[in-house]
Amino acid sequence: MKRFLLSIIYLYLAGMLVAQTAPLEILPYPNEVKVHPGHYPFMSCQLVYPNALKNEADYLKQLLLEEHGLIVQHTKQGNMQLTLSKWIPHPEGYRLTVNEQGIRIEGSTPQGVFYGLQTFRQLIHQGQIRIPYVVIDDAPAFKWRSFMLDDGRAFKGMKEVKQLLDEMAILKMNTFHWHLTEDQGWRIEIKKYPLLTEIGAHRDSTQLNWYESKVFDGKPFDGYYTQREIKEIVSYARNLHITVVPEIEMPGHASAAIAAYPWLGSTDEKIKVLVPLESKTVPSM
Repeated sequence: MKRFLLSIIYLYLAGMLVAQTAPLEILPYPNEVKVHPGHYPFMSCQLVYPNALKNEADYLKQLLLEEHGLIVQHTKQGNMQLTLSKWIPHPEGYRLTVNEQGIRIEGSTPQGVFYGLQTFRQLIHQGQIRIPYVVIDDAPAFKWRSFMLDDGRAFKGMKEVKQLLDEMAILKMNTFHWHLTEDQGWRIEIKKYPLLTEIGAHRDSTQLNWYESKVFDGKPFDGYYTQREIKEIVSYARNLHITVVPEIEMPGHASAAIAAYPWLGSTDEKIKVLVPLESKTVPSM
């Protein structure tokens, strides 16, 4: 009986050890993670932060309310602190500490604190209010962490772009490569050249299968971003510490622009957006 009890105790302690040393579910995984015994019961959030981190604090407030129904209170003494610390060497680095006193996220810049929030976000699973005691030190290995969206061939719209930016923020990506023009469509409003969107943003059909296919779906397709929408998306990305890098293709892949303004081509011939392969191809300048 004594040996049986000792075996039960041993298995229990072994299970506790495995639970404490098992990798946390964080993507991308931080550089250094130290997990300690215990959990912090995160049932409410009294947030302390300086004015320089108001954007990050507002982001956290919205995040906790939408994902967990928690209302954040701004106090002078609380169970969660966002702070700027000069000792963290990397401008995008952070330290996340969770212990019996609460949660503390430090970064040398607001961007570093923001990435600490993304890691903290992944420690709180849906329906759980217990956060493991941890000390996490992390910084990105690459300066340029980019995602490219091809809006030229397939227009997505502002709602989907914002959703994509949200997902990029979770993964700590910092550059949005926005492919806005193609043979198949011109997607950005240029007020001096209105035909770029009046004509270039519309096509009669979409090529199927692959780029040399002669099969088309026969369905009209259109769409473009107004300057107001572009500004809103750029501002939205900036609050997520994401830089927008627009791409406008010239002189190649410019059929949509040439369809709007034939003088952009080399023959002045009028063409349609996305010239079918069996017809005469009009080269760009």
